[in-house]
Amino acid sequence: MTICVQIHKQEREKMESINWSEVKGVSQETAELVDERIKTFTPGMYWHVHHNEEAIEFCWDYKERVACIVEKFVDERELRLQLFKPVMGEIPSEVEDAVCKLAEAERKYDEANRERDEAQRRLIEADREWNEAHRRLAEAERKYDEARRERDEANRKRAEAGRRGAEADRKLAEALIRHRDELMSLHEKECGCSFTDEHPIIFPACTAVA
Repeated sequence: MTICVQIHKQEREKMESINWSEVKGVSQETAELVDERIKTFTPGMYWHVHHNEEAIEFCWDYKERVACIVEKFVDERELRLQLFKPVMGEIPSEVEDAVCKLAEAERKYDEANRERDEAQRRLIEADREWNEAHRRLAEAERKYDEARRERDEANRKRAEAGRRGAEADRKLAEALIRHRDELMSLHEKECGCSFTDEHPIIFPACTAVA
């Protein structure tokens, strides 16, 4: 599928490999495969992100899910790590477009949230200056009002980004439903496991939701 989400270099450098010496039930071959996926990870559509749920989902953080999986039952770790992998084939254009819009909405939301946090920090700083230096009251009040306006604008942007993110998420869910048969055919071709809509439980060792 087309990559529509980019990871900054400094964020990728944080994606260190799992300490497999402390993990039981995972072969060296699978551990090496997972380490390679962690290094090359890009958010996108993945097979079997969660336990006994949808066969295909959007994955924001591969390593985070791996860390969760290796805390599960020992005898299911190997299979889950093998099946938790990126979709390599072509997916319906409507689904891919929805994925890209969701990723863009999430990026804008994060950006707006950072702006809001920075504006909030400025507001607190301005308020402290007002209390500490009464003789600079007029200047401090100006900064305070400016910071509040920035914070309010950042809140507005964050709310708008959240709305767009929810809309993009809804469209992705609708697209997945509309193209269910096509995606399940792709799943059968790429994954080869026994997962079907009629028989979604492929990890009998654990029936709890991940």
